[in-house]
Amino acid sequence: MAATGAAIKSIVTELCISESTVKTHVQSIFQKLRGSDRTEAVTHALQRGILSLRSFGPTRRGRPEV
Repeated sequence: MAATGAAIKSIVTELCISESTVKTHVQSIFQKLRGSDRTEAVTHALQRGILSLRSFGPTRRGRPEV
């Protein structure tokens, strides 16, 4: 969800978890992918094959396909 540009508050609402939980997970992803922001993290994930551009295709509900 973060890779598609979803705001923290949108993720909180969608997953019914706390804002601090989302922020903790996002920071963990940044650390693991050695990215300082979402763009850099997504770039590293694409380069490593963790994500593909097909992951960002729209579905009926506007969510990326997994």
